[in-house]
Amino acid sequence: MWTLLLLGLMNPRFFGFVDALYWMEQVNRTTRGGLDAFQVSLFSQGELSDRLRYAMFVELAHGTDTEAGLGYLNLEYAFGELRLRPGLRLRFGKQMLPWGFYNEIHDATHAFLPLFLPTYYEPPDTLPELRLLPVYDAAVQLRWDLPGGEWLIFLDNGPGEPDPYREDQNLKPGVGARLIWGGTWWEVRGTVYGGVPPGDTLLEGAGILTIHLERNPWGLIVEAGQRRQGVTPSLRTTLGEFYYTLGAWTPFFRIEQLEDSASRTQWAGAGLNWSPTEAMVIKLELDRWIHVNHTRAGLLLSVSF
Repeated sequence: MWTLLLLGLMNPRFFGFVDALYWMEQVNRTTRGGLDAFQVSLFSQGELSDRLRYAMFVELAHGTDTEAGLGYLNLEYAFGELRLRPGLRLRFGKQMLPWGFYNEIHDATHAFLPLFLPTYYEPPDTLPELRLLPVYDAAVQLRWDLPGGEWLIFLDNGPGEPDPYREDQNLKPGVGARLIWGGTWWEVRGTVYGGVPPGDTLLEGAGILTIHLERNPWGLIVEAGQRRQGVTPSLRTTLGEFYYTLGAWTPFFRIEQLEDSASRTQWAGAGLNWSPTEAMVIKLELDRWIHVNHTRAGLLLSVSF
């Protein structure tokens, strides 16, 4: 056993991405943007035995310079996974919560087409309440492989925790479940999650449904989500994304709507994803908010290794 562990630790697999970004954003009459040493993503995974594996992902974002206090270094996930029996696995550690189309792949630049994630996955720093569900948490997951899909349930420290990776202040865990089911050209995935925040008595919960259709050369992603505080909806989200593949070129168009108790926000975007080689992706995107003077554009170059 110890020999297998040492072999797994001594011979891990490493891979990752290096991304550089030029972007501009105009809100009313204020324009900002420029070059961004966007991120370096470092992944490692390995088999520690015939039943145990690990995976780890570290992100260095925006030209990480800790001495100057610039950028940041983030442990995106680090977990172990134990195979209990064929098709049944227990995963434990810091993980990306399994919701929607993008959350578990949101930093794997080559795994999706757009440059910018939908707002409810990655809201502005000033509007964190627009995030539908947590990005990651300390969690325990039980995963079953099903014919044509996967079913999982998970426990974490619950919504609203100031430090979700350590002590749980209210001792009321968050509970979630996800089902993935699909065929040769279609996939449906749905996630529900809920818990009681510290100092509250009302259940805070959210759910999201994703439908992905893909018949070469075209594809369509439709997503709808909702978050509730008690019986009152606090956020509704809708996304539609259409793409058409022409060899190494994939143009796409998408629309998004967010609605909370105070306002409704809509935007539309179009872009182009080009893969001149298997190890390189170039993304170009332009987004425009409807009924608001807000425009965003960006060009990203990404190399995998």
